[in-house]
Amino acid sequence: MSLRVLANPFSRGYASEQRDRTGCSPPMSRDALVVGINHYRHLSKLTTPAEDAEAIARLLAQQGEFRVWRQPAIVKDEALAVGQKTPVTLSELEDALVKLFLPESQQIPDTALFYFSGHGLRKPED
Repeated sequence: MSLRVLANPFSRGYASEQRDRTGCSPPMSRDALVVGINHYRHLSKLTTPAEDAEAIARLLAQQGEFRVWRQPAIVKDEALAVGQKTPVTLSELEDALVKLFLPESQQIPDTALFYFSGHGLRKPED
């Protein structure tokens, strides 16, 4: 697996160049979908993807000012977290991706980030 960084989402200079009357850049909207899947129905179980995904989710929220959606999401200690024992269906994952990149009720974010940790498979073509 390879990872390419196309831009630094934490960079303050990454924001839009449009300025308001005060000379300040408008705040950037940053949305992230963070997925960590340990349990699969037909594949071997993994031990760390959910933990890795939760660490990334916290980093994005705290340091990058992202609004983060987790998959699978559970409530742990009165806060949302990536579930370690919860499977995710392909349709749930596809729906979450569509909501991230083509939101229905809100403006498309300036930055949309997708993070995935788990097994990788190729979806058969129809």
